[in-house]
Amino acid sequence: MASFSQPVTQKSVFAQHQASLAALLERRMAVAKARDDQPLLALLEQEQAQLDAEWSPAEVSNPLQQVWAWLAQTLDRSTQLNIEQIVDEGGQIWWRGFDPRTGKGIFAESKAEVVHWIERHHLGR
Repeated sequence: MASFSQPVTQKSVFAQHQASLAALLERRMAVAKARDDQPLLALLEQEQAQLDAEWSPAEVSNPLQQVWAWLAQTLDRSTQLNIEQIVDEGGQIWWRGFDPRTGKGIFAESKAEVVHWIERHHLGR
């Protein structure tokens, strides 16, 4: 049986996960910069900003409150209608719309098409 020099806690596992994601994102950004892929770099910078906001220290110090706040935020996010821009390997930009409450989704060539689809189907309400 393996022995650990430090006890494995949820906090240490989360810290390892954060470090791993940060390193991966840094490598992806370096590759995008080297290829001068500005659309991809912009998306990766948005991802970095989202992670920075998500990982900022919580204002509440009670661990139970932190878990509850995280759970409420996660559940709220999981039911929100979302639109995202996708850049394929050929550099083509696509838009994806998805409503998790209905399970309906669309891939389109423009954001306007996705917005029109959302409005036509009365989604996200």
